[in-house]
Amino acid sequence: MTEIRDLLLGGSDGDPALVSARRTITFGELRGRLDRTVGALHTIGGRAEKEVIFCFLQNSIELSLVYLGAISAGQAVALFPPDTPVHRKRLLVATYRPGMVFQRPGDPDSYLRESGYRAVGSAVPGGTGAAWIAPEPAGGVGADLALLLSTSGSTGSPKLVRIGADAVLANATGIVSALGLSAAQRAVTSVPLCYSYGLSILTSHLVAGSAVVVTDLSPLSVDFWKLVHRAAVTTVGGTPLVHETVLGGRADRLPPSVRVLTQAGGRLPHRLLRAAVDWAGRTGGAFHCMYGQTEATSRITCLAADRLADKPGSVGTPLPGGRVTVRPTRPGRAEGAIRYTGPNVMLGYATCRDDLARGREVDTLDTGDLGRLDDEGFLYVTGRSSRFAKVLDRRVSLDDVEEWCGPVGQVAAVATAGGTPIVVFTTREPDTLAPARREIADTLGVPAAMVVVRRVAAMPRTAAGKLDYSALDQMVDAGSG
Repeated sequence: MTEIRDLLLGGSDGDPALVSARRTITFGELRGRLDRTVGALHTIGGRAEKEVIFCFLQNSIELSLVYLGAISAGQAVALFPPDTPVHRKRLLVATYRPGMVFQRPGDPDSYLRESGYRAVGSAVPGGTGAAWIAPEPAGGVGADLALLLSTSGSTGSPKLVRIGADAVLANATGIVSALGLSAAQRAVTSVPLCYSYGLSILTSHLVAGSAVVVTDLSPLSVDFWKLVHRAAVTTVGGTPLVHETVLGGRADRLPPSVRVLTQAGGRLPHRLLRAAVDWAGRTGGAFHCMYGQTEATSRITCLAADRLADKPGSVGTPLPGGRVTVRPTRPGRAEGAIRYTGPNVMLGYATCRDDLARGREVDTLDTGDLGRLDDEGFLYVTGRSSRFAKVLDRRVSLDDVEEWCGPVGQVAAVATAGGTPIVVFTTREPDTLAPARREIADTLGVPAAMVVVRRVAAMPRTAAGKLDYSALDQMVDAGSG
């Protein structure tokens, strides 16, 4: 599998590849470490057949080696948040029966011992993670399968996205082309690697020969930005919540090395788009708005930085080799369901071990999002199909309601059963939303009682930093907040 390893690592032997707070690994050293990791993973526990490797590790060089080594060894790897609850770990292991499990030293292991797994120490050269071997091989893993990731909203079920090695490489090279990546850039793992956006940052930059600073620090912390400055990071990616912090108050204090900002994981409010245009104009930096899904390995479209000002709100055009179409939901309307076809589309879903043997089942991805294409083919995502509600027969975008109410991360809008009324959760005093509440009601032409405001101490979030709408829905159903 040396060919895949070489495609994943595009830098010269002497160039830095992975950088942590304590050490730097060159591409040459990384190739050597990967060869040893591949040797350890290629025949798991002395077994010749292909297996699934589960990984519950935080952002680290070790996690990077497990991920890159598994794909290079022809195994399949599934990445999960390190703080995954034990009951979910137990469900995932029982459902998929992985051949090897990596987790942090000291994490609860009773669920593994109960299933007959035995500890073997770290299988990664220089690693500290605890590795566990299954009592017997389960077999039946498809030849094309390389990566398994959780879908957005599937944290309570064992449903996973099946992704092939070809899709990983196609998405990485597409991102390299769209962002113009080269060895001159230096990225940072600003998003957890167990999520497709974070993983694509690592993979695309290594393919381009760029160094990646590997850290588990949050971009909402001061220590993260100290590391960015110290390590001379040039490129920082983030969700709208991250850019609320960056563009809403840190843009003038960004380390001078930062020249590129990328955004994905949700719609960026117009005021932050204006701030991005202002930052780019003042500094000569580049800001890229992107759109993607786990089911497309990561990215689907990218807006070229030089079109940010004249295409506000657009997420750009498809990556090379991809095609986006919009199927109108109603005759005569430009808005419709977004569909995507490209080399980075998933193989399909998995909900049980037998599904891992299945081949390709998906060619065209129905994203579940709504949007429109302009006359130049630029995509505008107008909302998620599930993020619309009916309020007294008026169709309402809950994403628009959030933007009307204020800064990202401080408000979240959900609909009650039947869509009446809309509930706006806020971390601020509810009275501060009174003007916005009246504006929403007036705009919709409905009584103010159709918009309810509730205060919460903190917004529930997924490990990727996105609002956890399922948790908010449960609060509504329970009548709490």
